[in-house]
Amino acid sequence: MIGIIAAVAVPALRTGRGDDAGSVARALAVALRDARNAAAERGRTVAFHLDARTGEYAVVTVPAPFEAPDTVGTGRIPLGGGAATVRCGRARCVVTFDPVRRVRGAPIEVVDDEQRYEVTTDAWNANVRVRPR
Repeated sequence: MIGIIAAVAVPALRTGRGDDAGSVARALAVALRDARNAAAERGRTVAFHLDARTGEYAVVTVPAPFEAPDTVGTGRIPLGGGAATVRCGRARCVVTFDPVRRVRGAPIEVVDDEQRYEVTTDAWNANVRVRPR
């Protein structure tokens, strides 16, 4: 009886922490969708800059020549004290959205001890997807 209770309770505790790779990937997807929407609302290209070590991000407008960028928003993807790791091939992940829903940026991978997810953006329609790998 105790074994059955433990088998049900332990996975529930794991998913409830909110710092596993799936939770981090979903939070990242929400932030990317917000950046995509900001580009459409402002009618300007925006860039999403994510520090892969800390989870801190900034969304800024991409300036025209002789203009300074405007900060659209900032935030932090909760990495759960290092339980999940974000990888994009560099220390800073950059994804750029233009106002007509085109996007440039490499997939971002989120991993922990048990799971691996890829957060991708479609180059033509800017849809953001989270896929287990």
